[in-house]
Amino acid sequence: MSIECEVGWLWYKVQGSRPPSDSSLVDCEQNQPFVPHMTRDTMDYATLALAVLAAYYIIRSIKAWYRLRHFQGPFLASFSYLWMVRTVTSGHAWKIHLDNSEKYGGPFVRIRLDVLITDSAEMIRRMNAARSPYRRDGWYDAFLTNPYSCAMVAPIKSSTAI
Repeated sequence: MSIECEVGWLWYKVQGSRPPSDSSLVDCEQNQPFVPHMTRDTMDYATLALAVLAAYYIIRSIKAWYRLRHFQGPFLASFSYLWMVRTVTSGHAWKIHLDNSEKYGGPFVRIRLDVLITDSAEMIRRMNAARSPYRRDGWYDAFLTNPYSCAMVAPIKSSTAI
């Protein structure tokens, strides 16, 4: 039995299905199912798709780096998520962020492609002020008392109020 026949039979065994009885899908001397191989065109499309995805990631990383290039931080954090993954999985993210704040000085430290942290009380007051131009990350929405309003205090509506 040839290699192609063994691979074709294994494919249906892994899929848990019965091979089709159609004679166009049968190959080899044992009449076992034939699994079509990747053609040159399919491989070209797959290579093109991977190249497009890689180019998109590189262009997006360069744009994010360029926008925040004047903020200091770990080198790997300026263009990749790997530094953040390593920091979070270490279990000592608070200590690493504190050390980076001391190492790089300044009010802001870059810890990801598009994320800055600060340990300055004055900067936190400015960022949390009303009509601040700074944006909050999505996890702040968990603390909203009214999901449809960004007010500091939301009124309680009760049908039993007198």
